[in-house]
Amino acid sequence: MLLLKLFNTVIGREKLKSLPLEDSTLYKVVTQTDTYCGRINYQDDVIMWLKTGGKPVKILKANIVRVSII
Repeated sequence: MLLLKLFNTVIGREKLKSLPLEDSTLYKVVTQTDTYCGRINYQDDVIMWLKTGGKPVKILKANIVRVSII
């Protein structure tokens, strides 16, 4: 049982090293049609998921006019 606990803590550390850091910065994203405030949940070359007060909003990066930090 002790060996199993040691093995689990080693695996737990490896998982923590591979997880990306969470960005807690608040952003104001202005698009061609609307303005959103929230935290970036996910982004790649094409889209950005912004976590607002309600459910996350999918924003195409081609539609972004301005991004600023609040």
